[in-house]
Amino acid sequence: MIKHIISHIFRSIFKDAQSVDSSNTPVSSNRPKNRNSTTYNLLPTKKVLTHASPRLRRIKLASPAFTIVELLVVIVVIGVLAAITIVSYTGISQKATVASFQSDLNNASRLLKMDQVINGGYPASTSQLNNNKGLVASNGATFASYEYNNTVIPQTFCLTLKKDTTYYRITNDSIPTSGACMGLYATGGTITDSGGYRINTFTTSGTFTVNSGISNVEVLVVAGGGGGAAMTGGGGGAGGVLYNATHAVSTQSYVVTVGAGGAGQIGASNPGYGSDGQNSVFDNLTAIGGGGGATNAGNGRLGGSGGGSGHSNTTGGAGTAGQGYSGSGGATGVPNYGAGGGGGAGAVGGVPTNTNGGNGGIGVSYSISGSSAYYAGGGGGGTYLGGTPGNGGLGGGGNSPAGNATANTGGGGGGQINNGSNAGAGGSGIVIVRYLLP
Repeated sequence: MIKHIISHIFRSIFKDAQSVDSSNTPVSSNRPKNRNSTTYNLLPTKKVLTHASPRLRRIKLASPAFTIVELLVVIVVIGVLAAITIVSYTGISQKATVASFQSDLNNASRLLKMDQVINGGYPASTSQLNNNKGLVASNGATFASYEYNNTVIPQTFCLTLKKDTTYYRITNDSIPTSGACMGLYATGGTITDSGGYRINTFTTSGTFTVNSGISNVEVLVVAGGGGGAAMTGGGGGAGGVLYNATHAVSTQSYVVTVGAGGAGQIGASNPGYGSDGQNSVFDNLTAIGGGGGATNAGNGRLGGSGGGSGHSNTTGGAGTAGQGYSGSGGATGVPNYGAGGGGGAGAVGGVPTNTNGGNGGIGVSYSISGSSAYYAGGGGGGTYLGGTPGNGGLGGGGNSPAGNATANTGGGGGGQINNGSNAGAGGSGIVIVRYLLP
């Protein structure tokens, strides 16, 4: 269609030009044949213009040109062709880059495996390969990271090749694959990828080391939960919770502390308490361990979230502002056999009734791990024989009687009924660090 439009434009121009040429031909001449004659009748040009066609007059008044519509059509056609050319070039260039990456990584893998066979392990540095010439990448790419482990069977390595924002890696048992090795940006904890994020999960204490490429991380810090109390005891308070969506980091190592859960009260001492949970720490973020629950004659202990108290008009422990809520006090009526639920990170501990223990306070939900999960629910409160014990709060809180909280949730332990047995332990904490892959 575009071809026909352009052809039509040029045919129109040539036709008008021919009309001008033919119209300028004299219609008559009275010039004498005798060369000696000095009398001539000149061509009446005014008459020619008078009798010229309207089309000819328009052409004489203005030079032939494209219309606005025709120019716009030509511009659009040029733009479309340019876009097609750019897209095609980009696709070809990207394919060439990938092919180059695959070739470089396959060659590097062969050198690494040869060195492993000769020396009984992968080298500490790639500079030792190829007769100490190291690895050479093509087309402006660079080897961004090299990781190895000679202490496992089979021995392993991972090598990352980078150009601009394109990363490819190869391991001892894989072909070249898009993406970087796990340790390129940061190491520490258990490393997983989900939805464009890299996630470092610490269920025990360790070190988070930033190597390159990241300046802000998302952090969740959950402390250990408090233990429940025996002898109609209150539920343990949940560990404190801190969350920061944009925590600044730099190229260095950060000590990560994951707090243990507090032990449940042992035996039938009265008054007595469950042990407090321990703090969890990442950089300058310190989540406070949950408070232990108390027996029937004591007040709950304070903490990230406060422990529930025993029965008999007692008071629940206070929570830490911005990290958790208070535990509940004991029953105040007659009979006053219900013990208070431990506080959770999302709500205060449940208030007991005259004969039933209070439920643990609910925890809080985050999706930093790649899926939504609750953390730091309070422990359920105990009761006297014959009553209904309280349930643990959503987020790992232990049920009464004597239910242990779920590990790595920071939940509080469940209180015990009045039977002289041990109470439930609080759950250990957790630290999760997440960042977008560059």
